[in-house]
Amino acid sequence: MKRLVFFVALLVIALATDAQSPLNVWIKMPPTITQDGLVAGTTDLPDGTILSLGIRARPGFVWHLDPACTADYSVRVAVVHGAFGPVGLPILECLPPGDYAWDIVMQASFMQPSKVIAVIGKTGDGLAGPLVKRDSRSDILGPDVEAIIPMTLVGAQ
Repeated sequence: MKRLVFFVALLVIALATDAQSPLNVWIKMPPTITQDGLVAGTTDLPDGTILSLGIRARPGFVWHLDPACTADYSVRVAVVHGAFGPVGLPILECLPPGDYAWDIVMQASFMQPSKVIAVIGKTGDGLAGPLVKRDSRSDILGPDVEAIIPMTLVGAQ
C-alpha cells in the first residue's frame, strides 16, 4: 500500500511539474519557395494558435515590390497538429526571385482561442525560448512571438 501511495504521489508531482514547464517555442519554414507555390510550416505551438505568415526583405537586402501589386503581405493561419498551411501567399506573385525572409508572428496571447490560452496563459507566461520577446508591455499584452527565417524565392516552375 505504501508503494502505491508513493507511486501516485510521484505521478502527481510529475504531472504538476510538466504542466508548469514553459513551452520552448520553435517554428520551421522551407528555405526555398516558388512564386506559384503553397506555403506550409511546422511548430510546437498548441493546436488552434493563430499566426500571421508573411514575407519581408532580409536584413541588409532591398525590398523589390512592383508598385502595381495590391496583394496582401501576409495571411492568417491556425496551427493544427503541429503544422500550419498549406496556404497561398498572394504577395509571392508580385516579388521577383531573390532573397527574402519569412515573418511569422503569433497573435497576442490574450486574443488566442481559449484552448490555446489554457496552455500558454493569458499573458503568455507558458512560452519560452529565443522566439519569445518580453518587454514592459508583456505583463498586459503578453510577449511577442516572432520568427524571421531566411528564404529564397525562385521563379515559377
